[in-house]
Amino acid sequence: MNAFHTLGGIGSKQVVMRITAGVFSALFATVQIFLFSTSPTAAISVDAEKKCRDMAIKAHMPGKPYAQAERDFFRQCVAKNGQMEYTDAASVLYEPKTTVRTEDVRTSTLLQMETLNMDRGAPILIRIYKEENTLEVWKRDRTGKFALLSAYPICKYSGHLGPKIFEGDHQAPEGFYDITPDQMKSDRYLAFDIGFPNAFDRSLGRTGSFLMVHGGCKSVGCYAMTDYAMDEIYGLADEAFGAGQEKVQLEAFPFRMTTQNLARHTDDPNMPFWQMLKTGSDAFLTTGRPPTVAACDQHYVFNAAITDKDCDPAKEKATHIASHVPRWGVWLAADLEENRAWAIYHERQKRFASLIGNREPIVLLRQIPGMGRAKRYVITIADDNRAPLDDLCKKFNAANATCDVLQNSRGD
Repeated sequence: MNAFHTLGGIGSKQVVMRITAGVFSALFATVQIFLFSTSPTAAISVDAEKKCRDMAIKAHMPGKPYAQAERDFFRQCVAKNGQMEYTDAASVLYEPKTTVRTEDVRTSTLLQMETLNMDRGAPILIRIYKEENTLEVWKRDRTGKFALLSAYPICKYSGHLGPKIFEGDHQAPEGFYDITPDQMKSDRYLAFDIGFPNAFDRSLGRTGSFLMVHGGCKSVGCYAMTDYAMDEIYGLADEAFGAGQEKVQLEAFPFRMTTQNLARHTDDPNMPFWQMLKTGSDAFLTTGRPPTVAACDQHYVFNAAITDKDCDPAKEKATHIASHVPRWGVWLAADLEENRAWAIYHERQKRFASLIGNREPIVLLRQIPGMGRAKRYVITIADDNRAPLDDLCKKFNAANATCDVLQNSRGD
């Protein structure tokens, strides 16, 4: 049977319908090629065109219909001969809105939590890298360590590499900051106050206020995200606070704190400051847990066993009291006076050095049930995972020393 016999069997009406559908399909393909291939500039390489097309698909932001957003980004990317990055998408596509936005943790992120063995409400930590235009959200997994959950392109930050010095210098801060629930804002854009100046900044006389991470894609001293990214960042923080996290540590760096990156900036006057930041960054990456942060003698001090209460000139509560409190602890010493608590701890450490090993203690200021309302300084070996502490207590008990694993309270 040849093609003509086949057509005869189908019928003339169906033939017309099939031919018409084929014409429309070809016309649609031609229109697609036209929309994604024409530009006001000369033709570019196939590789550059493919790069622009791939980024155009990813570049959609709220504010424009999806097809129009892709098309606009593609044309502007081609106009720049492919020399355009995904982080430029917001400036091309983004149209700021004044309406209140609502936070949203996306399904893909929830699936990633399951893949990484994380509870949805587990604590988070935020890291910012200026040079890489990246904000990362790290989240605690079920082993008690933090792992990278998501990374977001920073739409805009103010100033250049280096810390914020004074009000009005249009610099985005660098350093270690704590975010609490009362620093979360949702009036115009979703946002949270970084907490600048912190104790370290104040010790150097640095000034500034209302330094934020926010949506809106415009910055005067802040870190500005697209609303699309800020929806999820805000949602992740809000869920962690709702599940009991008291403070979210935010670590803001000039760049990824590698030895190679520091070597590129050897002559920069900010190098001593950046070397301090690297110490804190390494403390987190080595242990997988947020370091305790103190300000002493105009320096950051990380995971310090003892620091001077008067290091913070603002005379706030002692900055060495742990801000991140792991869930479980072996309380090795407690007293109304901190010096006596440490004396008790060091005496016990000498006796059981082989058991305690290199585990770093943390300091809590807590009421102890059955011992009145006065708070005591508690020196404890703490962990979010109970298993290693149970093993430690078994060894203590075998050595005829009383030991119990207690659940640490989250509040002061």
